Amino acid sequence: MEELFVGAINMPSQEYDLIVVGSGFAGCMATLNFLETCKAENKNGRVALIEAGKADERCGASRWTMAYLRLDKDLAFDDDWKHEMQTVSKGQADQEYCQVLQNEAQTTAKYLEAHGVKFVHHDEQNVLLEFKTGQHFVFPEGGGNAVISKLMDHIISYPDCDVYWETNGMHVLTNHQGAVRGLQVRKKDGLLHEL
Repeated sequence: MEELFVGAINMPSQEYDLIVVGSGFAGCMATLNFLETCKAENKNGRVALIEAGKADERCGASRWTMAYLRLDKDLAFDDDWKHEMQTVSKGQADQEYCQVLQNEAQTTAKYLEAHGVKFVHHDEQNVLLEFKTGQHFVFPEGGGNAVISKLMDHIISYPDCDVYWETNGMHVLTNHQGAVRGLQVRKKDGLLHEL
């Protein structure tokens, strides 16, 4: 797989509609969402996904977590969480952000299920859980690593996405007016390239 992408980075006119740095949960979701939206709207859209890690490993901090989620049996988010955040932050938590998280959690969990992520449902009988999910929580089978792996499986199936493994994003490139025009990257060969 590495050889597939080596030549692409040396192409002087390689252009993308979106460049994503990092293939953890956020990077995978941004990349896949863009690709799926382009497909659904019958639009062309090219993506470069830049990752410092190797092709045979899943990257990002998300891979290390078990990803225990405060979701009920219907994958709905604990509606008391935003109040708890307000309390523990002594009023500093952004309640609008917390509300968006609550509103989007179930949709996101179902999206992940539709993309092959299996959730383990657990009813806790021995410890009082201090959240409102009926003593229930879920976690993805295989933890965060499984989530990233499933998302990456979908990403690499798209011909309009180039994944640049063992590549570091170095500098955002701008034109003389300050508008973003690309990204400078460093491959494992040590040389700088522009996308």
